[in-house]
Amino acid sequence: AELAGLVKAYLGMSHPANWDGVATLPGITWTPPPVTSLKNCLPNGDCFAWEGRAVLDGRPMTVVATGARTMVLNLLIRNTAAPLGAPAILAALERAGFSTEPVRCPIKDGTGGTTWHRLTGAGVSPGHLSIQPAAAGRKSEGYMLSARDELPALQPNQLALYSEQCAPGAARTPV
Repeated sequence: AELAGLVKAYLGMSHPANWDGVATLPGITWTPPPVTSLKNCLPNGDCFAWEGRAVLDGRPMTVVATGARTMVLNLLIRNTAAPLGAPAILAALERAGFSTEPVRCPIKDGTGGTTWHRLTGAGVSPGHLSIQPAAAGRKSEGYMLSARDELPALQPNQLALYSEQCAPGAARTPV
């Protein structure tokens, strides 16, 4: 419920959000300003980051806001404790008033890869939440929240691994 509340607070801001606005997100203790200019930009083009810590749904999490000099484009969240699990996260989001739709998924169903979900709801900007489940060799879950209509771009080596036909029974063809 607390992770869903953070999602609702972030998508409820005007976008693109600014760094001062992100500082007010509930439950996050941010490192002291200023925001860090990254030595190398992230693959998505974000070149600035600000790290924080939170306890959400009883689990310690690292939160990193990323973006440009004056705006925040993504929240990256790493759950370092027991996984919440995608079904529980999506159910909490629906209870918080979101509609969720799977929009990018692994080609091979059940492989445990990252899934992307479109989020819509009253009083919030549309966005996407990716959920990277815990897996062998990686005990933590990761989430990326973006307030954009379009899905984030994949790296070239990922294109053959994911599909945007994710409905039950759909033929999962590569992106």
